[in-house]
Amino acid sequence: MQDENELSQFFANGFAPDDLPSMASLLRARHYLDAFITLFRGGEDEVLVRLLILREIGARADAPRWSPQDLQMHFSYLNPIKLDTVLKRLRENGLLIWDVDEQLYAMSESGRVALAALGTVVQFADGDAELGYLTSQVAAGQSLGQVSNEVLLNLLARLNELYTDFEAALESQSEFQIRAAREKLEKVWQWVEKGTDVIRTVLTDETTDPRGCIKLLNRLPWRKPECCD
Repeated sequence: MQDENELSQFFANGFAPDDLPSMASLLRARHYLDAFITLFRGGEDEVLVRLLILREIGARADAPRWSPQDLQMHFSYLNPIKLDTVLKRLRENGLLIWDVDEQLYAMSESGRVALAALGTVVQFADGDAELGYLTSQVAAGQSLGQVSNEVLLNLLARLNELYTDFEAALESQSEFQIRAAREKLEKVWQWVEKGTDVIRTVLTDETTDPRGCIKLLNRLPWRKPECCD
């Protein structure tokens, strides 16, 4: 965990990290962010193996607790020394819990949260992962009555970025750019439509705080640009 004094060195004199709303929200979520630091620190190969092991452990819903023998048998395709190293890292950093009395491993709360976020990202790996992910997050928040203004603005911004790109392709009168824009739009149009519908629903909900969204709302791509019809 990063020391508060170290963090303050990144800020100008007179600014306390926890006085900034955006940083304060990150500090409140530090327990969960530490889980991502544990998973993603190091080389790409190390990270992929950690994610593989955590996903496999989390996927056994019928018997969520694992004995060391269970793990060794399940991950027999991995180098046993490397497996032990990863398990030790996950345990020491709080993603796995070791029950001394029962001699069993279990997923921690932060491990489950990290795994859920990872699962959503992986689900949208094909096509425009960013747009699909953002749309699903806004829709999930809306169904629970807790829409994140930050995620909503990110979705609005992404939709408008796409629309600007498509308009620029049309205005360029370049056959190459128009063809590329058409191909790209065909891949993401289902998410453009779903994202737009979700935003309409959210902004007509009386419980939603629409601050910062209205200006962007006026430019939403309600229909396909002509270059891509």
